[in-house]
Amino acid sequence: MPGRIAAYTLIAGLGFGALSAEQTHAREIGTQDSGAQEAAGPVAEDVGGQARIYTPADFTRFAPRNALDLLNQVPGFQIEGASGERGLGQASGNVLINGQRLSSKSESARDQLRRISVGDVVQIEIIDGTTLDIPGLTGQVANVIVEASGISGQFEYAPEWRQIGDLAWLNGSASITGASGPVAYTLALRNEDDTGASSGPALRSDRNGALFERRDSEIRRRRQSPKLSGNVRWDIRPGVIANFNASHEWTFVRRTSDERRTDGAGENALLVERLTDEDVVRYELGGDIAFPMIGGRLKLIGLAIGEDTDYVTTELLAREAGGDFAGARFAQLGDSGERITRAEFGWSGGGADWQIAGEAAFNTLDQIASLFEIDPDGDFVELDYPEGVGGVSENRYNGSLSYGRPLGDTLSLQATIGAEQSTLTQTGAAATSRSFFRPKGAVSLAWTPRDDIDLTFSARRRVGQLEFGDFLARVFIGDDRENAGNSDLRPPQSWEFEIEARKVFGPWGNATLRLFDYRIEDLVDIVLVDGGESPGNIDSARRTGIGFNGTLELAALGIAGAKIDAELEWQDARLDDPLDGAVRSISDADPYRVDIEYRHDIPGSMIAYGASVYARADEPYFRITETGFEREGPFFGGVFVEHKDLLGLTVNLRVGNPWLGRDTSIRTVFDGPRNSAPILFVEERGRRFGRQLRLSVKGSF
Repeated sequence: MPGRIAAYTLIAGLGFGALSAEQTHAREIGTQDSGAQEAAGPVAEDVGGQARIYTPADFTRFAPRNALDLLNQVPGFQIEGASGERGLGQASGNVLINGQRLSSKSESARDQLRRISVGDVVQIEIIDGTTLDIPGLTGQVANVIVEASGISGQFEYAPEWRQIGDLAWLNGSASITGASGPVAYTLALRNEDDTGASSGPALRSDRNGALFERRDSEIRRRRQSPKLSGNVRWDIRPGVIANFNASHEWTFVRRTSDERRTDGAGENALLVERLTDEDVVRYELGGDIAFPMIGGRLKLIGLAIGEDTDYVTTELLAREAGGDFAGARFAQLGDSGERITRAEFGWSGGGADWQIAGEAAFNTLDQIASLFEIDPDGDFVELDYPEGVGGVSENRYNGSLSYGRPLGDTLSLQATIGAEQSTLTQTGAAATSRSFFRPKGAVSLAWTPRDDIDLTFSARRRVGQLEFGDFLARVFIGDDRENAGNSDLRPPQSWEFEIEARKVFGPWGNATLRLFDYRIEDLVDIVLVDGGESPGNIDSARRTGIGFNGTLELAALGIAGAKIDAELEWQDARLDDPLDGAVRSISDADPYRVDIEYRHDIPGSMIAYGASVYARADEPYFRITETGFEREGPFFGGVFVEHKDLLGLTVNLRVGNPWLGRDTSIRTVFDGPRNSAPILFVEERGRRFGRQLRLSVKGSF
């Protein structure tokens, strides 16, 4: 359950606006009288214990403008992203639109919900995925029922100012959605403008604790990512529906670092300048068509994704007093692609829903990496670096058979068996080809003993995805690290067991408790390989834990219009270290996360305010020649104030990181494998981020 880390806003003097616009907005979401609903939280209509139904009228107090605004306020529900399935696979995530899963891999559920006007939303159904005839869904699922008519639009402009760093003033989005006869369409343009900066010292000490170097640095980063996307739904005739989607995205990242290094006495200053540029172009084309066939329904899906990457890091070092001069450069060009075709045939028989599915996926990466060092004349000279040049491809075929049926009025079953056959091929200095056969499957049971309680048990055999770039070598300039590349990488696999229990507490809200146990094979982590260290496979690992999310409505305590949303997770993530066999944590695992948000929509006004706090603990990371941890905090969060109808707009002012959370790290580097070599140095680093101020202006047309 991904956490939601948000920058929130300082309470400013926006005042209490007139309520005449509230009546207009109430008509837009289908209600004329919001007073009672403002005092209490959204109350769902229960449908025989199988689903909770919300209409836009249930969320009047939040003055929502789109489907995302609605779903964000459903008590106890958290939008989950896709689970990283290989190819398209069966359904993942937990959002459906008109009973259909979202087949795009580049458009998130949040992206698509944001473009649906609240006036086009009929209702939201919260239902256990096991009870649906869509294999792969378990736990709480939101089905958003939409009826588009006419043309509507959404826009948002959200500049952000940072106490440390540059102004991000080109952050915004706009979309148009419409329908004409059997055709519905959406066209969207957005630009993500994200800046960041940090500054602070890093102290390096030898194995005896004696300080020998101080590094004072200031880092600035800016990322801009404009994206144009569109989709079309065509109801060709009754029962025959086609969808088409396309997107094109450009991403430009620039990162600069100015660093001054001195020895333990504060002398012999060395100036270091580091510049990183990364340009990425990504496109996606996809479509599907579903139609009746021989007593069932056939759905054909096609998807093509392409990505070109141009990455360059340059580092220059010079003595402040003149003299010594050095430098290095690492450049990488990548061209990757994915092509997927999938067919799903579903039918009903024997009181059950059946589906047989087949998929073919073809993934490729071609990469050219270059390494340079500067000569005495100040020119960059290319070094021999064949291990950074090559290609990786995978041809993968899988099939599955799914079965789902009710076992009674309150019990439902869903089961899937399947397998995949894949061939991994690598070209270049470490050319090789390997084939794998992997069984997969899942089973889930949903039980609703009472209208206000439901439980889900699920067990799944999952095959994970690989990062093709891990097969090839890479240098991390500035971090004194290098991955040697590994042609023996295997896809990770896992047995995943979950129990989820949900309880509705009437006007008090609701809560969900989740227990999980993941038993992982071939976990990908840094291991010892020929030529050094690189991502590789560790035989086994295990993650067990408990998660909670819920909503507490405070109207019952006399605070009308207020609520608390909470998401908590604790886990124990362990494996046997590949160097010495000792039990240790999985690198960078979070032992716990806490995310709590308070929001108060003041009854009788268009004002809301609130605050949030987010905290997490961090486990160390482990490489062959170093270990360490990075920790942000002790906690983040913020405060906000919102006017829901300021001249017809929703205006939200947010201050992020008011508690001045920082980044701290301790890094221990060894003179060889860490289980046997002495410590080379220990680096302690602290960096500050400062506060952020974000102004969001949203509107509809």
